[in-house]
Amino acid sequence: MKDFFIKVAPYIKNPFSVLLMSGEETDCSRYCIAGWDPLLVVSSKGNQAQIWNTKENTIQKFTSSDALLFIDKIIDKISKKIPYRENPFVGGFMGYISYEFKNVIEPHLPQNAKDDLGLPDLFFVFPSKVAVFDKKKLN
Repeated sequence: MKDFFIKVAPYIKNPFSVLLMSGEETDCSRYCIAGWDPLLVVSSKGNQAQIWNTKENTIQKFTSSDALLFIDKIIDKISKKIPYRENPFVGGFMGYISYEFKNVIEPHLPQNAKDDLGLPDLFFVFPSKVAVFDKKKLN
């Protein structure tokens, strides 16, 4: 696992890179995945979202719920073009949806938490380059 990190470290230092490291020894933690050089960056805060096309250097503004639908449409399109493989990740979005995104999905729920970090409620990148490390194949 250390060798994987050393090999991808020069690439994941770039902005909008993602590194998913798995530390346990269970089936669901078998892989470590790195993604960099994104084609798209999707982020939202509150009800405002933006999608940045890095290759065309364009930004589109959306509502947060529309950004989630945009991600869903892209995944639907690429999943029809990519045949099933054993690999855990062959392309697509990498990122997170925070607990606070519940305010978009269920706006009537109470909002009591203090936003002390100011991180996006939703943040995904669609990397053009991906490396996958299989810990099981070491054995």
